[in-house]
Parts: sequence; C-alpha cells; structure tokens
Amino acid sequence: MKNKTWFYDAEDLKRTRKKALRFNNLEMKALNYYFEKYHVRNQSRFMRETIMRSILAKFDEDYPTLFDARPNLFTQTEKQTGE
Repeated sequence: MKNKTWFYDAEDLKRTRKKALRFNNLEMKALNYYFEKYHVRNQSRFMRETIMRSILAKFDEDYPTLFDARPNLFTQTEKQTGE
C-alpha cells in the first residue's frame, strides 16, 4: 500500500526534478562569502528553501481578498465570461 495522507502522496515529495542556475562572478562571490560566513553546510538545501520561501511569500501577497480593489486571476467580469 502506498504511503498516503489526505493532502499529499509521499512519492510526490521525492526530489527527482532538476533546475540549473547560473551566476556571474560577483553573485558567486557573494554566495560563497555568505556560505562561509554563516557556515552553510548544505548549499543545495539553502538555495531550495530560499527560493521556495520567496515563492510562497509572493503567493501569500497575491492571495485574493473579499474586498479586492481590482479584478485578479480569480475574479472575472461579465465581458470575460460572456454573460
């Protein structure tokens, strides 16, 4: 039986996908300085968590509210729906 909970499948949590990043010399120096200064042992984990933290913060920021001043992805005008 698959290890499954009500909100995720354990197989979906395995990290099997890759993304590559490229940095210029100054960015790389800054990263290496940070890693050395703060004793970052797992650089891959650090970058993954930093990127995901930024993405999730943006999602929270963009979350629609009941009183949005302007239409967003989740609201449609009559013109758009054809009604």
